[in-house]
Amino acid sequence: MTGAHVGDRKRDRGREGVMLRQYAALPWRRGRHGRIEVMMVTSRGRGRWILPKGWRVKGKTPAQSAATEACEEAGVSGFVDEEPIGSYSCFWEGGDGRELREVVVYGLEVVATLADWAEKGQRRRAWMPLPEAARAAGEPGLARIIEGLASRSLREREPSAAPVALHAFA
Repeated sequence: MTGAHVGDRKRDRGREGVMLRQYAALPWRRGRHGRIEVMMVTSRGRGRWILPKGWRVKGKTPAQSAATEACEEAGVSGFVDEEPIGSYSCFWEGGDGRELREVVVYGLEVVATLADWAEKGQRRRAWMPLPEAARAAGEPGLARIIEGLASRSLREREPSAAPVALHAFA
């Protein structure tokens, strides 16, 4: 969508020439054998495997907004990277038709998994190894970002590191 304005709030919906922007968290951890695992959640509508994502929250950075979505939709919290690890475009289908959206993705090193969370009854969640998560991803652009994690050096925080970007919303 060349030359299109990008909106990051619900109020921008339906505006001519506006591609909406949402913010997603890619929750990750090291599994038992040291391999990276990604937490995926199901969409509420069709049950596709996606990342927790949503609109920018007033007063929060895009990364903090993504971390908030991870807590609400997946029941996880941790250290969120302030720099995105990628983005992809997708179509969202709703009552008003199809909307083109850009989804900006932030890495979230998970330090806590909650037993109860806001959308527990509306979604399923699962830890998946990278190849399985890439195959399960409901969007090709998301699959490419997940596949790319294998070649990225994800920085793990030292246990004594100050939790500057720790978001716990229980």
